[in-house]
Amino acid sequence: MSDILYFKLFANCIPVRGESESVIMDLQRGEYFPIPNKLMDVLELTQGNLSVQEIKNYFDNEYDQGIEAYFSLFEENEYGFYTDEPELFPEISTEFEFPSRIISSVICLDQTTKFNIHKVLCQLENWGCQTIQIRILDTFSIRALNKALQDISESDIKIIELFIPDKLATNEELIDLMHTSLRVSIVVYSSAFNKKIRIKRHKDRYVSFIRESIGKETKELYAKHLMYCNVKFYSESVNFNAGLNRKISIDESGQISNYIRHKDKFGNIENINIDQLIHDERFTHKWLINNDKIEKCRICQYRYMCNSNSDIKKEGGKYYKVDDCGFEPATNRWN
Repeated sequence: MSDILYFKLFANCIPVRGESESVIMDLQRGEYFPIPNKLMDVLELTQGNLSVQEIKNYFDNEYDQGIEAYFSLFEENEYGFYTDEPELFPEISTEFEFPSRIISSVICLDQTTKFNIHKVLCQLENWGCQTIQIRILDTFSIRALNKALQDISESDIKIIELFIPDKLATNEELIDLMHTSLRVSIVVYSSAFNKKIRIKRHKDRYVSFIRESIGKETKELYAKHLMYCNVKFYSESVNFNAGLNRKISIDESGQISNYIRHKDKFGNIENINIDQLIHDERFTHKWLINNDKIEKCRICQYRYMCNSNSDIKKEGGKYYKVDDCGFEPATNRWN
């Protein structure tokens, strides 16, 4: 056994540098914690397979006690370990392998909607869509929606999230919608109160009522507690724009976009099928613009955990997000 020791973070613990603060993402435990950038300097040297002593020498032995204290803390909390064979512990693969050509979809419906929701849902099912969010903007036939959901009740779609305005459906109709599939969840918005109604026979399922209004232009929320920290999301974020990758949005008139609030439209779902879209580079282009390529995002320590659906603009050869998240990496503050 060699006398030379190295320190390694476990492969599932990913250090990410930010402009004024860094984080370690624990992809296995689904959590992250902040670290100072000076410690990030040290961890980057461990990734370069420098021994503990070589790292200390690099800093002219100025931070020996601090380095040892952090390494001991990481070892105690099972974030890392000492070894004399660092080559035996490769980094985690960041290859994103997912069979679905469409991962998620947002659909808006109202009294003017003419496209066949049943046909749209079936197309999404055929292309392996995993998550569907349906927003009813004012009125829409609950019976037609129920029928469309029943027709895909045996599909591989994992989540069907319904946003329904208050008083559009009775409690019995809401419960009937929930019974079409265990994957259906319902949020009733613009309610006079915030509460949950438990579904009989399913003790862990509820219809949620919220006071907030939900519409086509509703902006998403950004906060520390809304970050995603897991292997799948990390590998997708490294390779793609996780908020837009393989997403299709359809507004109440059938107009197709990358996300429901984006201005660019790519035709109408009544005369364009999803197969055409996923082979159209104009539509899929933004899937590939990940946060490492976007100004401000590329210096943010949360860039591999953020699920922003913001549109992207290009100015002066650089990419920018249209919607501001309210976080400033340069000052490490939320506005």
